[in-house]
Amino acid sequence: MVKIMDSIVEKVHEYIEKIEKSNINAYIQIDTDRVLKEGEDLEKNEKLKKKPLYGKIIGVKSNINVKGYTISCASKTLENYISPYDATVIKKIKSQGG
Repeated sequence: MVKIMDSIVEKVHEYIEKIEKSNINAYIQIDTDRVLKEGEDLEKNEKLKKKPLYGKIIGVKSNINVKGYTISCASKTLENYISPYDATVIKKIKSQGG
């Protein structure tokens, strides 16, 4: 039986569940509400549905600026730095539906 593609929101829930169940401790910050909202917004955006990264869920290292997220580089010195902007690579990922 072939499974029909899950919605982006369903994929986000699945990934978050896997991350929470794992013991790898690889993620410094996950804003579940924000990621779910971004998934909902992406599903409504018809223009991005044809883009190559549409629906891909991408983890970003903590040394790359993502607006509104803590960009600590896993450092105590930067533990409270909140990025005021998206890095170019993040803008490009978002413009391609990621």
